[in-house]
Amino acid sequence: MAEKSKKEMTFELSAEGARAQGLVVGCVGYGLFLSWMWIIYFSNFAVSYAGMDADHALQLRIIMLAALGIALPILGACERFFVSRRGIAVSALASVFLCPLASVAALLFPCECTSQCAYSCQCAAMLAQGVAWAFSGIGYAFLMIYWVWFLVALGKMPNHSLVIASTMVVSSAVFFSATLLLPSVSVAVHALLPALSVICSMFSHRRLATVTVGIAIKKAVPERDFDVASGRLSKKTLTMTWFSGVALGFCGHTVTTGFYIAWADMVLSALFVVASVAMFFAVRRHGGYRYGDLLWLYVPVATFCLIPMCLVSGMGRALFACILIAALTAYSFADLDMLVKDMSSAASHITKVMAFGRIGNVLGLAVGWLVAGFAFRMESLRPDAFVVACLGLVLVLVAASTYMFRGLGFLSAPTVVTRTADDRYERQCFLFAKKYGLTERQLDVLRLLGRGRTALTIQDKLFISESTAKTHIYNIYQKVGIHTQRELMELLDAVNPNVDETLF
Repeated sequence: MAEKSKKEMTFELSAEGARAQGLVVGCVGYGLFLSWMWIIYFSNFAVSYAGMDADHALQLRIIMLAALGIALPILGACERFFVSRRGIAVSALASVFLCPLASVAALLFPCECTSQCAYSCQCAAMLAQGVAWAFSGIGYAFLMIYWVWFLVALGKMPNHSLVIASTMVVSSAVFFSATLLLPSVSVAVHALLPALSVICSMFSHRRLATVTVGIAIKKAVPERDFDVASGRLSKKTLTMTWFSGVALGFCGHTVTTGFYIAWADMVLSALFVVASVAMFFAVRRHGGYRYGDLLWLYVPVATFCLIPMCLVSGMGRALFACILIAALTAYSFADLDMLVKDMSSAASHITKVMAFGRIGNVLGLAVGWLVAGFAFRMESLRPDAFVVACLGLVLVLVAASTYMFRGLGFLSAPTVVTRTADDRYERQCFLFAKKYGLTERQLDVLRLLGRGRTALTIQDKLFISESTAKTHIYNIYQKVGIHTQRELMELLDAVNPNVDETLF
């Protein structure tokens, strides 16, 4: 009997070890993907090494965003395919081969005539760069779709906020390291990041799929129709992603323009590290993101950065732009945490949610870059052009935030997706587990126990022995102070899922 108990304990420890390994490697892999994205958006390593100036860098980024904006709705419309094993393989291969093309083109086809060309350079090297950046944008869409399984896995874990904060630390550390390398080395490493990200993902999924219910990749396309209503994004969420994108694009152009490019890269990457570490420790202290506080700080921070941008120029303007980019990035991670909390209702639609949800952000980035580029070029004719653009952006952000906060309490947060019965039940389980101090494994058992499942069924679902399942059930009953499954189901059903509080 003692020997059997020892074997069960060993299995339990190995399961928890597999979960920990999967989370750590997945965190690193997702961080590599995000750092690749940041380098594309906010660093001039690739374009400066290719011999291009700020105007041509703007042109390439707009080309990439246009390709990304076209690819996302197409991939989102094929959501059923991308939850199958074949769809996952296609998205992985496409992202590995397409994402690095922008960096490879910078290494192989440097443009040597941009300083002598007009705004739109038509030389062969520049055309090759444009095509490469367009394909990289399509690869970016595939890579974004590929990683949605990890968000689904996080949605089933109570410590997802800490994992997201850790991901931010990893991505900012990689971005900062890239700024310390020589440009040619940085470009070569940047080309490898998508492949390294996918490799980490493959390892992470193998670990997490065996110990987390409901994240294994399906072998074939699901035959049943999806419930479309459960995959819709709220208008308030789309509004905020749009205007966050506008602010990011506006500041991104400001940071990547002028003779202070290398200096701005260092400052921005350092600010990313500071913001990510601050968010990590805040999450550890509070158990999650204080999303409502971040929302109410959004407009003051944006105004604090944009108003001084009107009054200064050169490196001072770039400094405030860097601060605002770091703040908006921290906000975007809190927004990601809110999406992960709703994974129980969005899991079958996460491809569509990510694809269509990001379209607003992509269009906002393009608009922000274009507006900043136009204001920057007009300064030679109208000195107040950039001032007008900054003040206009402040008014737009205030208007958007007013719409966001309308009807919300001080610490309320917008609903990311419409809630379903499954989402209601998932939240009830989370609140119930928090109230009675259940462990993560006991929460897994509770989800099945509350559905009327027996110890034998729980054994099969969680890959544990029947006696271990009975032990977990007994410990849950002891903590709650009940004796039967019926009592547990009645208490669980009485939990109000609409309680507004930060979980774990």
